[in-house]
Amino acid sequence: MLFKFAHLMLASMFWVSVSVLLLDTQAKAVGKAQIAFHSTRNKNTDIYIMDADGENVRQLTHQSTSDGSPAWSPGESRIVFHGLDMAARAYNIYVVKVDGGDVQKLTGFKAPPLLPFHKPPMNFTGGINPAWSPNGNQIAFTKLSGPDNAHFEIYVMDTNGDNLNLLTSRPYSDLSPSWSPEGKQIAFHSTRNKNTDISWTLMDRTFAD
Repeated sequence: MLFKFAHLMLASMFWVSVSVLLLDTQAKAVGKAQIAFHSTRNKNTDIYIMDADGENVRQLTHQSTSDGSPAWSPGESRIVFHGLDMAARAYNIYVVKVDGGDVQKLTGFKAPPLLPFHKPPMNFTGGINPAWSPNGNQIAFTKLSGPDNAHFEIYVMDTNGDNLNLLTSRPYSDLSPSWSPEGKQIAFHSTRNKNTDISWTLMDRTFAD
């Protein structure tokens, strides 16, 4: 059941990625009436921002990676996102300033060397779906792991990529973290009740302010 759920979730993510070939995907509107989204309008999947009325579209990333799931920082000056690095065969977490500048890579996930006569995993490893904490000090994200990278766990790290901590653990698959307004709890999807339910977890003091 767990593998079946994970396979379905990865298939869903694949089709969401394919759908942006036809339609730009909105991520989030903020106080400045701007929207961050990923788009394939320049062939590669990159991160863009625009005004809420659709004007002043600006491309923020120009990477060889396929970028997605943008999320605003609390101060609305930076955007965190995941990118698929084909050379590393892994998703990684990146940050870019809204006013331009270089992209900062926060994680260094990469697939292990493929052993002779072994099939490659069905899915890429790495981190996806990042979420910025309300105080701006931490980022939560989903990590793909296990056989065929079909298992999901929630991790938390500092915004410079340091102090990576595992927040959930097997045998359940946990994904898509979302912070509570005060930053002391995280909501996420889970298979703990055999369905894709919403669960809450208290932040360990290691991850708190």
